[in-house]
Amino acid sequence: CPAIAQVLNNPSTSEDVKKTLLGTLNNMTDTDADRRAIFNGITIPVLVKMLGDLNKKIVQYALSTLHSLEYHMPAEVVGPIRLAGGVGKMSEVLVERKASPHNPWSDKFLSLLLNSLEILCIKDNGSKTIFVSKNGLPALVGIIQNCTVQNDPYENLAYTAIRFFCVLSAYCTIKEKIIEEGGMEAASGLYEVPIVFKKHIRLTALWALRNLSDKAADTEGETMVNLLVACLEILNDGTSEDSMKER
Repeated sequence: CPAIAQVLNNPSTSEDVKKTLLGTLNNMTDTDADRRAIFNGITIPVLVKMLGDLNKKIVQYALSTLHSLEYHMPAEVVGPIRLAGGVGKMSEVLVERKASPHNPWSDKFLSLLLNSLEILCIKDNGSKTIFVSKNGLPALVGIIQNCTVQNDPYENLAYTAIRFFCVLSAYCTIKEKIIEEGGMEAASGLYEVPIVFKKHIRLTALWALRNLSDKAADTEGETMVNLLVACLEILNDGTSEDSMKER
């Protein structure tokens, strides 16, 4: 793995070689022993660096590998990924789409990306601040809004998006910014008919609204009215048997 990292770091390495090596690393994430070999091989900085590549496949392989490490080895890899600038690079992948300027990322790729960002931002306000500074909030809110208007939304994307949104909504410093970007309306929109998302998605949206409600009370009256209207719609959306209301 150190040898692979060295080759990937070499400016003269061709795109085809990079894709082959990154594909190999990605395939190695299936077992714990191989994941630890990747981690011990000091590959995290170069994987984060590859997120800035202009080749779509290289970015996809790099993100998939990092996500696998985060998911299976969070205690060991989250810190090093943050230190390598992972939050900033992933935010840029979401917002700028340099490797895919003419076509949006696939729903599956966005799910991996948002889940990776969520893991990095959990209990780390510095990472949340970086995400906001990279203009990530409008992109995230847009994804949630898009999930509410699609005829056949990708359920996993809706869940990863609202879960990451809920993590961000717990940080007092950025609550007003979230509200300004239409975050409360986007979260409450997950309840709108005819789309009915599964309970875990809807419950996460409620937690996010709850997190934001204290700041909504301090803002202009229109925002508070929108929250009250959203809550009333939730209570009257035809799912009165839902156990979430039986409190």
